Amino acid sequence: MKFSTVMLTCVCFMSVGCATTQAVQGENEATTGGVASGSLDDIIGKSLVSDNGTVFIVGADGTMGGTLNGEQVVGVYVREGSAMCSTYTSPKTLSGREFCSTPVFENGTVVFHRRDGTKSQTFRVE
Repeated sequence: MKFSTVMLTCVCFMSVGCATTQAVQGENEATTGGVASGSLDDIIGKSLVSDNGTVFIVGADGTMGGTLNGEQVVGVYVREGSAMCSTYTSPKTLSGREFCSTPVFENGTVVFHRRDGTKSQTFRVE
């Protein structure tokens, strides 16, 4: 049985503005703003599968594998705090660039929020 408590606290400073803080707690699930929290540890050793068939495999040894548009994915990643930065030698569409992003988890899926403000497609964590 899940139990959650939502507390909204509004603190006003000299009638200029108001900051709202939301705290949500759930049994066996920490949440922030309704989005399940997680970390890179939640995807290491797992496959990330999109609805269009793209698969990324995040190896515990720092390697990336999988398939993208029928081509083999070959790459490496490093952790930078809560972010993940990856580079690839295959396929050509990923080669020659570094991709740094922070995973955001929700209901068994993950979306990567990139430093440039864009987001990845949604992946199921398997």
